[in-house]
Formats: sequence, C-alpha cells, structure tokens
Amino acid sequence: MASLVPQFSKINQKYNLIDENQLILIAVSGGIDSMVLSRTLAEYRLAGYASINLIAVHLSISQVALSKEQLDKIKDLLASWHIPLEIISGKVLVKDKFDCYACARERRRQLFRHAADNHCDAVALGHNLDDYLETGLMNLIYHGRLESLQPVQFMFNNKVRVIRPLLDISKKHILASARANSIQAVASPCIFQNDNQRQNIRETMCVLTHQNRNFRANLRRAINHWNNLDI
Repeated sequence: MASLVPQFSKINQKYNLIDENQLILIAVSGGIDSMVLSRTLAEYRLAGYASINLIAVHLSISQVALSKEQLDKIKDLLASWHIPLEIISGKVLVKDKFDCYACARERRRQLFRHAADNHCDAVALGHNLDDYLETGLMNLIYHGRLESLQPVQFMFNNKVRVIRPLLDISKKHILASARANSIQAVASPCIFQNDNQRQNIRETMCVLTHQNRNFRANLRRAINHWNNLDI
C-alpha cells in the first residue's frame, strides 16, 4: 500500500479533519508514524488541495534529544515533500521524575502552545488504529472504561484542535507505506520505549489474539460503541 490518501480521505469526510485554507502543524518525532503522516498530508495537498498549508514541528527534550545528524535527516526528507521543519525545545525539570508521562506532558504543552501562538487550525498527530485499540484496552484494564483516542479533540483550554488522520489505519499498513516510499524511522534514544505500560498492553493483546483470532475486531467494535465512533 504505497499511498494512504484514499483511507485518509474517508476519515476526513467522516470527521472533517482538514479543510481548504487551513494551517496544519504536524507533530514530528522522527518515528515511522509521524513521517508517514507527513508524507500522506503532503500527497493529499497535491491531490487538489493546494491551499492547505503544512508545517512540521519537532519538540526536542534534552533527556531524549535526537542528534544533529538525525534532525538533518528528518529535515531533508520533509523538505523533499515541501514541508518546512521547525525545532523547538522543551524541558523536564531535574526535580521531576523523568518518565513517559512527564515527557509526554511537556511535549503536549510546548506543541500546543506553539500551535496557539502561531494561529494553527489544527495539530496533526500520528496515532494509528493500533494505538486506538491499545488505549481502549488500557483504559478498560486500569480505569474500567473503554475511552480511547478521538479523531478530533479540543485541548489546551480549547485553544488547540487536535486531529489524528491515521487513526483508522493499522500499523502494518503504515509500515507497508513506509517501505513503498523508502521512509525510515530515526532511532529514538528513549530508554523506556520497550519497557512501558503500552508495551505491556501490546504483549497482552498478542496473547489474547492468539486465543481468539477475532479479538482485535471485537475490541474495535466495543471501543467504537463506547466512544460513539466509526473507526
């Protein structure tokens, strides 16, 4: 699956994620999801939506910062799709415990502030269908509810509109698109990437899928029903 534009067009029609003459900030980490998201939106812009403006922002936090070489690689790839990249800095204070929660909180805070300050119409995040299912199961296990990620959310005191254009696209299709378009992820220096709550949920889902091959489809249907969505 070389292009994900047809699938994006469907979710865009359902939830009106992007419209003409909008300025969209793409949160770019350097991972496969955010890079494929950038490529998909660039292709969508070429498919008759030239008035859409795209900018990419990478949030650098010292504890997990990418190298200059890695950032240059991301910048060059985005430039080939005519998407400018801006790098902004964030900081998790030494007195705070550095973990996934603290890092994610700082990333959201800085990205949303930047989007609000620059009058962006939306912040595009690279969450996919696997993230949708994992978040729903995580909330069920730890909080007794099936709430999950939304295709459109208002955050930062309703100042920022967050969109997730890849939310109904599976990770395997994103990886296939990346391979077809020669997109490679930049290795993350995060020490928690394979040892966190979400990784544990992924392993649990693998076990449950092995027990019942319809588990993912059943989970998707249940999460959709709870959230009143059609993902």
